[in-house]
Amino acid sequence: MNRRDGSPLVIALILLMVAIETSPDRALRDIEMPGLNRLAAAALLHKRLPACRVLILTTLGRPGYLRRAIEGGVIGFLVRDVPATELASAIRRAVAGK
Repeated sequence: MNRRDGSPLVIALILLMVAIETSPDRALRDIEMPGLNRLAAAALLHKRLPACRVLILTTLGRPGYLRRAIEGGVIGFLVRDVPATELASAIRRAVAGK
């Protein structure tokens, strides 16, 4: 893999490698970002870093996505079509385990 390759898959893999190297305690993933299947990437992140609380941000509130996200260890599934203050509050509540 060439780090200069700007393809979405390469970018997604590099972001995943950086997360594994830096061990964040939380991650906010946009389900619509190009590259790896975002639900699969979130599940892999949770598997490699179980202490990392993964949240999914989306405009796609489909039940199938929510079910697969929860099965993959995601702690929150947030629809981004809400005001920024509500989104920030929802992120804080999810990270706090509420």
